Amino acid sequence: MLKRNVEIFVCMIIVAISGIVSAQENTERPGAAGPFRIGGSQGGPSGGPGRAGIKAQYHALEEKFGLRILFDQKLRDEQVTENIDGLGLRDSLEALAQSAGFFYDIIDADTILVAEDTPQNRREYEELVIKLFALENVEIATVDKVLRSLIEARRLATVSEPPTLILRDTAPKVKIAERLVDLLDRPLPEVDVAVQIFEFDRLRLAKALAPAGGDNVSSMRLPGKQLRHLVKSERASLVSETRLSMVQGKTSQYSDHRSLGVRFELEIGAEVHARSGEVTLETKLQLDGAPNLAEGEETQDPAIQELQTSMRLADGTTYLLTGLTREPPVHSTSVDEQNRVLVVALTPRIVREASYEAGELEDLVVGTESRISFGDPLDAFIDRIDPQ
Repeated sequence: MLKRNVEIFVCMIIVAISGIVSAQENTERPGAAGPFRIGGSQGGPSGGPGRAGIKAQYHALEEKFGLRILFDQKLRDEQVTENIDGLGLRDSLEALAQSAGFFYDIIDADTILVAEDTPQNRREYEELVIKLFALENVEIATVDKVLRSLIEARRLATVSEPPTLILRDTAPKVKIAERLVDLLDRPLPEVDVAVQIFEFDRLRLAKALAPAGGDNVSSMRLPGKQLRHLVKSERASLVSETRLSMVQGKTSQYSDHRSLGVRFELEIGAEVHARSGEVTLETKLQLDGAPNLAEGEETQDPAIQELQTSMRLADGTTYLLTGLTREPPVHSTSVDEQNRVLVVALTPRIVREASYEAGELEDLVVGTESRISFGDPLDAFIDRIDPQ
């Protein structure tokens, strides 16, 4: 009985050895399937495309480009048919990642990590960057709102003095934030406005402005040369003048009580239209027509004249505010003084426009809704390893 068992065991060993030898001979025959290659066909006799584990594809990239590729320990070895023959490193990585639902990240100078693209893995593997933005021209609240809205930045902190915004996020989001802050934190447009207050004879001014509606016109635009001609021809007198400077979004005020003999208040805001080179002036004017009284003098309380206007002008064009009157001095009986009217001339000059270099306002491609990407640090990595 023992002898028979030994014979059966020996036969089993001989059969196993024969099978191994036969398999080796088959792989060495011409036309037999060879070793795996990137994107190569490993099909049967029909010659159709074969399927291979994706990790084998990544290992082939390691050999081709001299990389080291690490896999997350939970990564499943997908079977794929992705053909990446002739593709560069970036395109190969993108093709494999999209076909299997993976993402890849840089570990060091020659190592890439591959993991399943899930929010948990992103939080675990994507490195975070802290960036401080020192703001000079734009409000902190404006930048904070833009970043939270456009790149869904949640880890933001602000410092009021000096105005600073601090962001902690992934490298692509920080890169986008840098670009946006650079575009937003520019010096605001600035405008200088020459303010001149003339005194005209009411009747002569009405005749001169008759084509535009006479002295019923409360405001009108006028080229500079025409203003000078009007002042000279109608023998107007310059009562007061000044120059106001303002940045866009802010207003500048001017008041004069002495030169005019009455209370005069002017507030101006300006908006620069960069493409057209025009300026919109928003003005608020208040004139108390009562003369400045000496001690003991009395007069009727005149109506306070108020005027609010908005006018879009070409740079250097004069804007006239007309129809403003003031009471003559209390003891004056001069018909000439009673027929005088004030005209305010405003001439804007653009000092500084919003400055953008060519190409700065072009569209930014920032990835997809689920994955924001921009200025990926992988660019430098791939350009160094596969500079094609």
